[in-house]
Amino acid sequence: MTAATLSPPMAPPVARPVLTSLALVGEHFGAATLYLAAGALGLVWIAPELAIGAYPSSHVAAITHLFTLGWLTTMIFGALHQLLPVGLGAPMRSVRLGHLSFWCFAPGVGLFAAGVATHATMLNHGGIGLVGTGILLATGNVAATLPRARARHVDWAAMVIALCFLVSTLGVGVVLLHNLHTGFLAEARLRVLAVHIHVALVGWALVMMTAAHVSSRRRACATDHPMLNVVSRMPIAMRQIPT
Repeated sequence: MTAATLSPPMAPPVARPVLTSLALVGEHFGAATLYLAAGALGLVWIAPELAIGAYPSSHVAAITHLFTLGWLTTMIFGALHQLLPVGLGAPMRSVRLGHLSFWCFAPGVGLFAAGVATHATMLNHGGIGLVGTGILLATGNVAATLPRARARHVDWAAMVIALCFLVSTLGVGVVLLHNLHTGFLAEARLRVLAVHIHVALVGWALVMMTAAHVSSRRRACATDHPMLNVVSRMPIAMRQIPT
């Protein structure tokens, strides 16, 4: 019996993922970093309003959207262009559509935040139009990519759920923007605002971050990484140390 017969069967090599354009990922991360810096400066501006508890004010809402839309959502979109090819083995359906959605979404966030802060109707409508277009294009691109996945695990299902919550967040946001000019929600405004915040942070951001975590963990377990081999051999090596 030869040594080859006694050795355990080798695991099949992991297929190399088809990576998305680095320029597409980089422009998302770059814009997210700029919005993070803008939001940090905005916190200094709205500090007096936060100190007196004026959380529903238009200035606070504008800076909040610099973080939630400009930083967090842009960062998630950029990460998805890496996560889908690497984690699920599904190359993006259209890189051009990814660029188009970015150039609609990223400038739209700035216009929308400026419109909310200054009560400028044209900026509000133009900004939410660009943001909505960017979100729908990005969501459609990801939705067309998900069927290409090699397997449909928990992370795949979590991405589908998160995308549904993102579209729902957009819908509730449009209602709140319309109320900003008409006041038709009256006393129900704060309840609708609470729904908007929870759907955005829990349904969209938290579920998508959970999907990214599950996907990266599953990828790490499936990859023959040198550090994983070192960790797995540590108990054997420790037993060989003379006492």
